[in-house]
Amino acid sequence: MKRFKQLTGVALVLGATVFCTRAMADDTVKIYTNSLSDNLGNGSYGGEFTAITGKYSSATSTTALTNLGYVVGKSISTAGGEYGFDTFCLQQTVDVHNGATNYYELTDTLNPDGPNLTVGAAYLYEQFATGLLPTADYTSATDIAEIQNAIWYLQGEPEFNGYTTSNNPFLESTGILVGKFGSLTAAKAADSLGGYDVEVMALNTENNGLGSAVQDQLILIPPTNGNPKPVPDGGMTVCLLGLAVSGLALVRRKLLA
Repeated sequence: MKRFKQLTGVALVLGATVFCTRAMADDTVKIYTNSLSDNLGNGSYGGEFTAITGKYSSATSTTALTNLGYVVGKSISTAGGEYGFDTFCLQQTVDVHNGATNYYELTDTLNPDGPNLTVGAAYLYEQFATGLLPTADYTSATDIAEIQNAIWYLQGEPEFNGYTTSNNPFLESTGILVGKFGSLTAAKAADSLGGYDVEVMALNTENNGLGSAVQDQLILIPPTNGNPKPVPDGGMTVCLLGLAVSGLALVRRKLLA
């Protein structure tokens, strides 16, 4: 009977492993260029983009998006017949294909093995998403390009299309980033750690990160009903808990054998 009990314990662990795989299933998203996307040449674009997700988009209503904090007429737009939220990309070296379906996980780290989202980039996007920037920043392609380049700068990416710290109002000494953090160095130095309710949508061509990395985007995910936001670990905490319980069951069976 001892052999049977040990095998039963192993079966429990394997069962928990299968459960982990299911718990880590990703959501899907399509990223579209829109009228304010920054044409960088050679078929490449910077933000803003329109993100359409099965979880947060609807063909007939903006309720799911306004519940997240996005603002009608500012950070909500349409693509493919559905409402979506406006977002910005975080890397210049990884591409995203217009309208292609990708999978994403919520995280604070860029893929593949990129830097963490900085507190400055999270704050700037939170201000944009919740409609707190001046009206012109939502209607002018130049202002939108300045937001995208400010986010790239805050993530350590090169300056692009002639935008620099000296001619980008978001990066100037009188801009909101210096006003909030005291300096651009401070805005770039600290990791966001989920602050300002902003996360990275780590995109991939396949579920559970098994395909090729796609250009990461930003998303606003506020706490639900005032409760603290759970750590976006793709279900790993639940998996580890299941494995721990299974391991304890295995040890108990061995002791009883």
